Amino acid sequence: MDLLALRNSLASELVSYLGTYTLGNGSTTPAIIVRDPGEGVAAGTAVSGLEVVLVSVPELIQELQYTDSPFVQNWTVNLIDWGGGSIEQATALVQSGYPGTTAQIVSVVEDKGPRRQTQLSIPLSRDGGQDAFQVPVTLQVQSVNGSTGYVSLGINDMDDVEVPNTITDDAVLVWDSANSKYRLDEQTSYSLTDGGNF
Repeated sequence: MDLLALRNSLASELVSYLGTYTLGNGSTTPAIIVRDPGEGVAAGTAVSGLEVVLVSVPELIQELQYTDSPFVQNWTVNLIDWGGGSIEQATALVQSGYPGTTAQIVSVVEDKGPRRQTQLSIPLSRDGGQDAFQVPVTLQVQSVNGSTGYVSLGINDMDDVEVPNTITDDAVLVWDSANSKYRLDEQTSYSLTDGGNF
C-alpha cells in the first residue's frame, strides 16, 4: 500500500473523528496531513479537534521468516488531540481496520500545544489482508551458484578459492597469483613482506 492509499483510507475510516484545519485565508479542511519528521503546521493554520499526521516515509522491517515479502512497511501515524478529539475511539477504529497496529501514548507538555497524543505503528503486510511491500523481482536473488531455495554456502562454493577435502587447524588462505585463486596453506608461520594478503 502506498502513502496516498493509506492517507485516503484513514481519511475515509476516521471521517467522523477528524478535526479541522483553519487556514490563513479562513477556509477549512479536514485535519489529516502527510508530513516529514520534524515538520510543523504551515504558518497561519489553526488546528482544532483530532489531527491525523502521517509520517511521509515508512520504516522497512525485515520479516524473520521465509516469505515472498521479506520487508514490511511500518507506517507511523500520529493522532493528536487539540481539544475535544476522540483519540481512544479513533485508535480502536484504526487498530480494527489494520490488524497488528500498535499504539503508544506520547507525553505532551501541559498547557502548551496539544492535550494528548498517540503514535500508531501500522504494519502493512500480508497479515490482515493488507498489501505487502514487495521487493521487485529484478532485485531478488534467484539463485546462488546454480542452487535455488534455501542455500548454505561454504568456502568450497567460492569460484576463486581452491580448498582440499580435508582442512587442518591453523590453515590460512593465501593468494596464488599463478592460478588467480586463493588456496589453503598449512604453514604455521609467515613473514609479511609487501603487505601480504593475510
